[in-house]
Amino acid sequence: MSLMLLIFAAGLGTLWFTGTHAVGECKAQVAEEKRLAAERRVKLRRSRQMFESAQPGPSAAQPGETTSREKVRATGTEGYRNIFDPGNLKGQVGVDSEDEQ
Repeated sequence: MSLMLLIFAAGLGTLWFTGTHAVGECKAQVAEEKRLAAERRVKLRRSRQMFESAQPGPSAAQPGETTSREKVRATGTEGYRNIFDPGNLKGQVGVDSEDEQ
């Protein structure tokens, strides 16, 4: 008898709890959280664009200055070459050149 009373009380508690938390309120809360996250992303994107536009680029060179495009290499990679360079295999054993074909 007491077990049935306990199950009945648990069922009533579950019904009361689900009744107080409406689906519409939950959807509204999720929509508000998404809107706030989107606003944060927009603010971040705008501040990043403002920062990037404030930095002088190659087109904003001072008169008398020359803009040269130097290759910047990381330290320790001086011995490495471009793997996509078609001339990398010249002089290798077993590689046919165009003259031999």
